[in-house]
Amino acid sequence: MMNVLVNYRLSHVKDSVLGSTLIEVLVALVILGIGVIGFSAMQLRSVAVVNEAYYRTQAILIAQDVIERIKANPRGWPNYYASQEWQGSDIVVMQPCIVSAMPVDLASVCDQVNEVVEFDHFELSQQLRVSLPKATISIHGSCAGGVSCVDVMWGETGAGTDCSVALLGVEQVMDHHCVSVNFIAYRQQ
Repeated sequence: MMNVLVNYRLSHVKDSVLGSTLIEVLVALVILGIGVIGFSAMQLRSVAVVNEAYYRTQAILIAQDVIERIKANPRGWPNYYASQEWQGSDIVVMQPCIVSAMPVDLASVCDQVNEVVEFDHFELSQQLRVSLPKATISIHGSCAGGVSCVDVMWGETGAGTDCSVALLGVEQVMDHHCVSVNFIAYRQQ
């Protein structure tokens, strides 16, 4: 009789152990599922941040390119560059002077100030089209602090938006998808 009683109790213990392990497995799966969902959301956010960092880097590089072009053509500052707004969707109909003059006569390559500015507009529009979605470059002759600045905006940020950190604040600039680079340009006589 004792043997039967012990076997009965052991079989009862086995059933309760099996039931508790099934519950433990289900709880573990729920916890694992929550962790996977959190990891997926974090991964999606990191992709968005990397994409935004890429656009911001491209915008800074393009703004620096604009500044270098202005400094390389000082006769065009500020008459031809200041208050300009160039977009990636711009179609420059004039054939750039470099392309039309290069094979024939190297002496007349982009000799006129307006030709150089037109060539800069052509090349920068190409860069914007390839590098940034819906991008615009705004060149200002006078910005905060008495210096000149180049604003590069992309995405849904509309043209005419001021990207200056001094005027907006860092959080607003980050939301506006734009960068502003200040520079000092001198006009050559």
